[in-house]
Amino acid sequence: MSQQTPQNSYFATIQDHSDADCLSRRTAALEPHIAGLKSLKQNSFLQTAGGTFDKDGKMSGSILLYNADTEQQVREMVENDPFCKERVWDINTLVIQRAFIPTL
Repeated sequence: MSQQTPQNSYFATIQDHSDADCLSRRTAALEPHIAGLKSLKQNSFLQTAGGTFDKDGKMSGSILLYNADTEQQVREMVENDPFCKERVWDINTLVIQRAFIPTL
């Protein structure tokens, strides 16, 4: 990735795997996941991120707002996240959309 501040904003959503052990994998990977997000934010590659919930209030996925030059860079950041590497996130559910985020 370039050292300059990326020029585009991308909104990404990704769902968790649905197996019974996913929550324990999420808990185990949470600390390195948060550390990675903080590093991305410090380097201007992430604006914000958070979890999503299903209709029963169970954590079911994540939303992330990235700064990147290309959609491929976003995909690489997701694929390198501990949640992806530890099979919390289901990479087959990743949706990336370029977004315009005005300063309000």
